[in-house]
Amino acid sequence: MKSVDAALIAAVCIAAAPPTFAQTTAAEPDAAHRPQALISYAPGKVDGRSPFRIAININDDADRFYPHTALLAQQSGESHIRCDWNASGIVTACQVINETPVNAGFGAAAVALAMAMGHVDPIRPDVTMVAGAGLDFTVAWKTAPSPCAYADAIMKSDSLECAGFANIRTLGEYYPARAADSEVEGESTLDCAVADEAGHVQCAIVDEKPPGYMFGASALKTTIRYLRVKARQAGQPITGTHFPFSMTYRLR
Repeated sequence: MKSVDAALIAAVCIAAAPPTFAQTTAAEPDAAHRPQALISYAPGKVDGRSPFRIAININDDADRFYPHTALLAQQSGESHIRCDWNASGIVTACQVINETPVNAGFGAAAVALAMAMGHVDPIRPDVTMVAGAGLDFTVAWKTAPSPCAYADAIMKSDSLECAGFANIRTLGEYYPARAADSEVEGESTLDCAVADEAGHVQCAIVDEKPPGYMFGASALKTTIRYLRVKARQAGQPITGTHFPFSMTYRLR
């Protein structure tokens, strides 16, 4: 089965936890308005062979390793590093082989990520786990717009703006299981209304395509649980304000 991303209908990509090893600024955006980190890696080889592989749990906690300045600038990069490990598979040391672009922090970030969240394992059950050195692998660093950038692009409201929404991984978790298993993509449209001055919303399904795969129900659950709105103009009442909200679901 393909992996899934739940992407909104706006033609933009889909929060990252704040990177903690880099200096922050006074104008630090919150998670809903911060560009999102998209981190992936290729397991790599030792001496041209692959008796072992490194596994890194790429989750919201891993996002904090994205170089802070690069994340805010929505700068992508790639880093190639080489690591050693002990007989328990714990990564003990890493060095940067190269990074692109240079001096943007992607090499050091990959080392920190591997040391904190990496684990080396044999690729087959018959391979004995031993300490080793020289495991090369590559980390790719990409960004996506903030969760609220998605929501604002969809709402297109003169009176409302996003105060909070789900990040890309959370949206992926809400991809309907039957649709994912069948490798079916879809979309849904909701009619939403602001439920209270705190910005909670209530929504109803207007349409879903194709029918029968629960895209409407998924969008309904995601939106009611995670979307929060606020008035564009301070002090303006928002309770009862209606707006459309659409989501598309794409397989990666």
